[in-house]
Parts: sequence; C-alpha cells; structure tokens
Amino acid sequence: FGERGFLLFKRLHMRSIITFLIFFLSSLSFAHAPFQVNGTLSLKNEKIILDLLLTNDTASKLCLLHLPYGSALNPEELKKSNNEILACITKAYRLKDGANELTPEITQVVLIDDNDLTAVLEYPAAKQGNLSIEATHLTSIEGMFINSSSFVVNKGSEVLANKLFSQTDFLLDLSLPKETPLTSFMAFFHLGVEHIFIGFDHLLFLA
Repeated sequence: FGERGFLLFKRLHMRSIITFLIFFLSSLSFAHAPFQVNGTLSLKNEKIILDLLLTNDTASKLCLLHLPYGSALNPEELKKSNNEILACITKAYRLKDGANELTPEITQVVLIDDNDLTAVLEYPAAKQGNLSIEATHLTSIEGMFINSSSFVVNKGSEVLANKLFSQTDFLLDLSLPKETPLTSFMAFFHLGVEHIFIGFDHLLFLA
C-alpha cells in the first residue's frame, strides 16, 4: 500500500467528507423554506381587522409542533388540528390599546393555493389613541429560518405603517389619528353611499 497509497486514500476520503457536507447543508437549506408571515391590519371605526397569510411550511412548523419533521399542512390536518391552529393564529400577534390587550376573534381560516394558510381576525377598535403591535410568533422560530415578517397598517386608503418585523425588531407603536366630527361624518357618509349603490335591496328596487 505504501505511503503514496495512504496519501491518495486520505485525499479521496477528505473529498468524500466534503461532498457529503455540501449535500447535507444544501438539503437543510431546502428543507427550511423561507419563513413568511404577511399581515395587513385595517383600522375601522368599530373594529380592527387583521388579514394573515402563512406559507404552508411556516404554518406547519409554527402551529403543528406534533407533526414529524418535514410534514406539510393539508386540508385533512387542518380539520384534525383545528383547535391547535386557531390557538396558534390568535397568538401570532399581540395588539394593545394603550395598556389594554385586545382579544381577537377568528372569523375565517382557509387553505389557498399550495396549501398556504390565510386567516382573518377581528379585534375591538382602539380607543386610547395608541396602538402597539408585537410580532410574538417571531420569538418561537428555529434559527434556520429567514426570520422576518412583513406587516402593513392602513386606515381606509391611507397607509399608516409598513414594517418588516424580525427577531430583534418585533414591536410597532402607532399614534392613531384622532377622530373629529368631520372624519366621523365622512366615514358614515362613505358607508351610506356604499350601501345605496351595492345593497341588494336597493339594486332590486331599481330593477
């Protein structure tokens, strides 16, 4: 075998180890799809509406901790683990009106294309003028994820905030615009006009 043979064997052995490590690391990066949670918060006069989108891989890793590694969310699992998923969604963000935490009510949970998860949550309207939003889901993520979460806050057609949350920056504080008699009147006027033109009873009357 000799010294030359031993050096050749050692070189081939090192190449095999390096090849295996490259393959192993690339498979890990493929298995951990980018973490994606998109939130849109709409401020209404009478309530706050949060629209959420969680990619399939994100939803399964964040909400279905009992599943084997690499499992994906599907309609059957959504039905079977409905309570677990609902609890997970309600804790994804924490909203506070001043010092008072707002309690959400889930009005819709649906799987869309690629079994991504969408949800709609409703909160009581903020009355104190200061709304804080905490992306609590970012505190429970594995380090292999791309730990960011996009978030938009709007009131009517006005965008009040556009934030990219991360594990080191997961808080958003907003000073809400104060309601005046004029803004209240315009809000109700808009609702009235909308009801007149799209209300089924009015359309039937015109027909």
